Amino acid sequence: MKNSSLFFLLILNFCFVTSFAQLGIGTNAPSTSAVLDLTSTSKGMLTPRMTTLQRNAIVLPAIGLVVYNLDDATFNTFNGGTLGWQDFTARYKTITSISSATSASTSDEVVSEMSISPPEGNYMVSFNSEFKNNPITTITTVVTPNTSSISSSNCSPAFTNAIASLDAVAVTDAAFTDLLGTDEGQIVYPGKYYIPAALALRKNITLDAGGNPNAIFIFQANGAINSSVFTTITLAGGAKSCNVFWVALGGIGIGADCVIVGNLIARTAAIAVGFRSTLEGRLLSGGGAIAFGPGTASVPVGTSSIDLGVLKEFIIYTHAGALGNVIDGANTTSIYNGYILSDAGAATGFETATLQYPIIPAGGTVNISDGTSTTSYVTTETENTALGAAHFSIYCNGILVPNSTKTLPSNAVNTTISLRGIVSVTYGQSVEIRWNTPSETLLMKNRTLTLIRVQ
Repeated sequence: MKNSSLFFLLILNFCFVTSFAQLGIGTNAPSTSAVLDLTSTSKGMLTPRMTTLQRNAIVLPAIGLVVYNLDDATFNTFNGGTLGWQDFTARYKTITSISSATSASTSDEVVSEMSISPPEGNYMVSFNSEFKNNPITTITTVVTPNTSSISSSNCSPAFTNAIASLDAVAVTDAAFTDLLGTDEGQIVYPGKYYIPAALALRKNITLDAGGNPNAIFIFQANGAINSSVFTTITLAGGAKSCNVFWVALGGIGIGADCVIVGNLIARTAAIAVGFRSTLEGRLLSGGGAIAFGPGTASVPVGTSSIDLGVLKEFIIYTHAGALGNVIDGANTTSIYNGYILSDAGAATGFETATLQYPIIPAGGTVNISDGTSTTSYVTTETENTALGAAHFSIYCNGILVPNSTKTLPSNAVNTTISLRGIVSVTYGQSVEIRWNTPSETLLMKNRTLTLIRVQ
């Protein structure tokens, strides 16, 4: 009985003391102005944490009730009445952007990066920026042929190098016939054929590559090369005229009404091709006159396995000799598809000929294309000076805020836009700036959107 009475007295004493004093946790001297004084240098106070839905489900929240909103990452307090739950942490939110934003839309669209989703509450909206008509950008496609320069100064070395390359090819037949061609047609296969004296061409000759498009035919005569009239040289088995070479120590003479393929090369003497003949090849001389016509001469298609240097573009070249376009009694026109040049000789009779390119004068220079080109894209930007209009508005939850729209003229000079408005935002809604233009494309750079919390 005595112990029970003592316990009862202690309880009454505790209740009496606490009714007139403060409670301290972590301190023996709580503040006289606080009912509860929490003191710590290593731990904090943890308030209830919940989502907005959980917060709104609290039954009859007391005014001043505090929770931490997990959805907004803010502290919320209940203020009662029409104010309800409010964020009492940051009083404003702002975003700034310096990136370029453009618009050519005739209906309102969001200005790039100008959208904020704040906690629930009433906000004053402020937007500031500069804008102008977007410069007109033009992309121009420029196609430039790849060219190189040719003149007598680099043609002569090219001729010398080509002769050296031909001489370096191993001989396949060191005692080839000095008479080539038959009525029925003589077939010759790839190789380098050496003729100890002059070489005579007649009737029908077939050069058969046997299916090898890179096969080379070299006929090297230790004298002249001549053909009879009506000589016809035919390619077979994938043979190419660019890889056929007729090389003479002396001169070269082709009769009338002939069909010749390949490069006719006279080391130091003249070259003449008779009336009505056709040549798919080249006429190249190291030091003699060249006469052709009337007829057709064309540079062969493809790239030769023997490096001809700049001479690959030529139909006629001589290092030292005159050039003549021969005219028959009927004044038949000759056709030349390729460049023509003499390092030290006059060109006559070409006034009546059809030339793919003008004849290069002795000592002259010309730029030639290698058949390819370089494509580049040049971008130019000019101020768009056309006068237009620009419309700016504040939107909340995808709905236009009444009386927030401003319409301003736009041109090439920066114009300032400033918007103000008051919005009421509920959970999950956003505030954004939108714009449109019925005329020109708009450009905006530095811009700021600020929301300030108001009661």
